Parts: sequence; structure tokens; C-alpha cells
Amino acid sequence: MASRIWNEKGRVWDDDHGLLDEAQMARCIRADQSEFKSPVPTRMISNGEYMPALQTDRQARVEERIGELADAASRKLSLERRTFLAGSGGMVAAFVAMNEVFGRFFDVDLAEMFEPTVYAESTTPREMFIFDDQLHMVRGSNRAGGAGLRAMAKGPSSAPVFRSNPSNPKGLPDEHGETWPVWNPALVGIPIDASNAQLVNFIKEVFLESQITIGLLSNVTASSVTIGSEARRAPKNVKEALQGEILTAGQTAAARDFVNQISGSTRMLAHGLLYVGKGNLEWIQQQTDENQPDSWKGYNISNAAKVDNDPNSLMRQWRHDDEEVAYPTFELIQKNYAKQKSTSQVTTISVCTRDSRPDHRTRSGDTQAICRRRRETGRSSISSLITRVFSPRCFSMIRCRRSNPGSCGKACRTSAGPQSMRFLPRRSRISSPRSALPGRHR
Repeated sequence: MASRIWNEKGRVWDDDHGLLDEAQMARCIRADQSEFKSPVPTRMISNGEYMPALQTDRQARVEERIGELADAASRKLSLERRTFLAGSGGMVAAFVAMNEVFGRFFDVDLAEMFEPTVYAESTTPREMFIFDDQLHMVRGSNRAGGAGLRAMAKGPSSAPVFRSNPSNPKGLPDEHGETWPVWNPALVGIPIDASNAQLVNFIKEVFLESQITIGLLSNVTASSVTIGSEARRAPKNVKEALQGEILTAGQTAAARDFVNQISGSTRMLAHGLLYVGKGNLEWIQQQTDENQPDSWKGYNISNAAKVDNDPNSLMRQWRHDDEEVAYPTFELIQKNYAKQKSTSQVTTISVCTRDSRPDHRTRSGDTQAICRRRRETGRSSISSLITRVFSPRCFSMIRCRRSNPGSCGKACRTSAGPQSMRFLPRRSRISSPRSALPGRHR
């Protein structure tokens, strides 16, 4: 996945194919080549866009301690160490090791390594409050919505709808030699059809079959559309963009209202669609008046900025710190929030963007600029939601609080996805001079 560089003349994000160069890659090895198969990463992992930092002393101590616990437990249980580490006992060992090195962050007991019943008793309580901050479903008219993702997760049993991995058209093998592994065995045998990602199944899986208490239903701005016989292109206006959205702003709000109505309580929140620029201000106001979005979702790599009032001009990409394009939109959102007595003190605008190499002042640079601007003026927050696609994700949220404009708080959570997800970056961790094991450094 290439990072991108802002092209000021063209006002677009240009592809930057300069990932790790040969010299940098020569200093790294694949994560799956590690001789110690830890249940959790014990050093920084890179996806090829940036150089991973060397393993710290405390990370090395965690790794060593996990190994010690695994050796002792596997002998006692008459298991191979690798088998033990791949099960729930291995996760317990990892949590115990991290507690010993970093302090007690995890509620875990050594006995859970040996007794599955003890582990089961300490699992997530049913009454735990869980807020899922990014849920998706697709509109009924989108008959193929989500089918490719379902096929990628369930593997070859996706036939006859899919006879090969839709996300691996060249059939390239992963590090296990597989071209289409099963990520989630629970999906095998469940037919792929349009209902998988639509409202009824959404309610069933999210609120009846999981522990989610409240969810935030998100959506995606349309970056390109097909109008009649024209070639696919950027939309000229919001009306055209509506045709390419997997879920419109109105449908997002309607789904929220329906779920809350049948539940008799607030179980779902809704994103508004963040189309920026002076040509889209009317649409932002219309969404506010008609849908009352709980927060906003946008993509600055999407063609979602209408920078003028020319009906024939195409929408384009945008930057967070563009005072002519982005700022008027942010100001209008803040103005509308200020009118609502029940609103919180933090106005949340979530923008999905690809991460960039640290030696380029690209996306992170424009996010920092807008955060500084909001901090200096004492205005409400702009939150940058930085996500990666189809990999363990870290949602890094930078939030400038109106109540304390002099500081910028940070919160982070990780979601590793299905345990059977086995795609790993090709060059994923820097070899450490600390290790004397063969093949661990160069």
C-alpha cells in the first residue's frame, strides 16, 4: 500500500511508491520467520511503509518471560510449547508476562494457563458495556455489497458465487503457501447473498449475537461514480455521489432511528457524510437539519470536496488544513453543534486516511496543523481516525478538547480481527543486534 504526497498544484494526493528501499529492507526480516511464535507481538511490526523500531529492553523481557511460562506450562500439561502458545493458555502467559514487566494492566491469573474452566469463568462478563465505534452495512439496492469481504473471510466454500479469492486475483500464496485461507470457520457453509450485509442480518449479528451495547453506524463518501454511459469518474455534486454510496446519509440515520425505536433505548448512533468545500456546505446543513448526525465521517483521499459552485466541475481530494476548502465545513459543523443544547463539549469529525512514511510531512502533517489551529483558537475537536485495511488495526484518535485547549489527548485501541487471519507483512520487523539466534539478524 503506497503512501501519498500532496500535490499542491493539482490539489490531489499523488501516489508515492517509495516504500522501504532495498537498504532498509536488508535490515528487516519477515515476522513469520521469528523462531519464537508469541501469542502477541513483542516488538514493532511494519507493513512496509515505515522502518520498525528495534525491540526495547522491556519488550525483550516480555518475550523471554512468555517463553519461560510456556516452557513450564507445556511440560506440566504434556503439550508441545507451540501448541500451548497457540491456545488460550498462551494468551494468559502473554498477559501475565506483560503485567510483570509493565505493571498490572490485565486481570489475569496464572491458574488460567492450566485450567480451561478457570479461564472460562474469567471471560468477558455479559454486563460489560461495549461501544463499537465503526459499524457498516449496505443499502438494499447494492446487491453485491459486502460479498467480496464475506468471500475473502470464508474461503473456497464461497463457490459458486466466487470461485477464487476476490482479493487475490493473481493467486499469490501467503507465507503458509495458501492462496485463499479460511479466516472465520464459522462462516463456512453460510450462503453468500445480498442479505448478509443488510439491515435484518446487521441487527441479528450486532445486537443479538454479540455483546455490543451501543454501535456507531458509519458510511463512506463516494469517490467515483458511473453516470449513464460515461466512463467512471469523480462525482460533480452530492446528487451524483449519492448513487455511488454504499449507504446514504439518510439511510444511515434511518437505520439508527429504527434500531433505537424497536429497542426502546439508544443502541445506535449515526455518522453524517463529510463532503467538504463551499459547494457542499448546503448539503452539510441539510444533513444536520434532517438527520441530526451524532458525528461525521469523511475520507480526504476521496473525491469529496466541491471547491467551487461550478455545476460542471468535478469534486476532488482535500487536506484537513485547507482554510478555503476544509475550514468552512468544520466551522459550519461547529456552529450547528453549538446550537444544540444536548451536545457534548467535543465535536467529533472522523477522517479515514492512509498512514504516511515518517520522513514525509503528508497526511499526519495536515492533521497536526488542524489540531494546532483548533488548540490555539480554543475551538472544538477535530479527530483523525487513522485506519488500515485488512490488517490488525490501531484506531489512533487525536482529540483537542475544548475544555482544555492547551492539551491534545490521545486514546488508542487495537482490534486484531479473526484469530485465523494469517496475512503478514513481507518485511515486518527490524532485525535486532541484541539477538544471537541464527537468522534473527544480519
